[in-house]
Amino acid sequence: MKRYQDDFKASIVKMHPEEKRSIRSLPEEYGVSPAAIHNWVKGAKSVELEDGTEVTSKEFKQLQKENK
Repeated sequence: MKRYQDDFKASIVKMHPEEKRSIRSLPEEYGVSPAAIHNWVKGAKSVELEDGTEVTSKEFKQLQKENK
């Protein structure tokens, strides 16, 4: 499995909403699977906690694991 650096993932995720790029157009240009980009976008969505702070869904899942 190929690993990508976090800054590369973040730049791809930013292109989706900011440049209105479709998840399908990005893999063709950057050579990353559509499933990987979909997971990166999904993981970057924010979740609001009870105290009003926002974290990414990836961070939220990590917090849930730690609380168990």
